[in-house]
Amino acid sequence: VIALSYALTITIPAPQVARAASLAPGTEGLLKQTAIHLSKMEGGVSIGGFPGFEPPDDEKYKQKIKNKYYSARDVNDWVKEINNFLKQIIEKNPGMTLEEILTKQGVTPTQIGEFMKALRNLKITVEGMDGYGVDPARAKLFVELLLKLGVTAW
Repeated sequence: VIALSYALTITIPAPQVARAASLAPGTEGLLKQTAIHLSKMEGGVSIGGFPGFEPPDDEKYKQKIKNKYYSARDVNDWVKEINNFLKQIIEKNPGMTLEEILTKQGVTPTQIGEFMKALRNLKITVEGMDGYGVDPARAKLFVELLLKLGVTAW
C-alpha cells in the first residue's frame, strides 16, 4: 500500500503542483472572468486558453457578440467589470506582473500573448469611444491597472 501511494504521488507533475500552490486562491476564476469579458469584444473566441464567451439564449445579444457590434455603453460596462477583476488580481498577487500570474497559471507564451493583445485592443477601443459613452475615469483606471500589472497598453 505504501509503495502504491508513493507511486501515485510521484506521477503528479511537479510544475503543475508548484503553479497551483503559488497563486492566491480565487486568481484562476478572476483570470477566467477577465478573459470572458475580453472575449465579448473579440466575437466570443477563447482568450489566453480560457473559454470564450457563450452568450445567453438571446439572438440579438448573440449577433452583437458574433458581429462585434457593441456600443460604447457595452464597452463601458465590460471595462467596469474587467477593472474589478484586475483590481482583485492585483490585491491577491501583490508585486506580480500579469505575465507572471498567467505563467504560474500554466498559460502558454502564445496564450499570454493573446491575453495581452485582447487587453491592448480593449484600450484602443476605449480610447476610440471616449466621449461617446465610455466613462473617462473608468478608462483611466483601466490603464492604471494595466500598468500596475506590467502590461504596456501601447
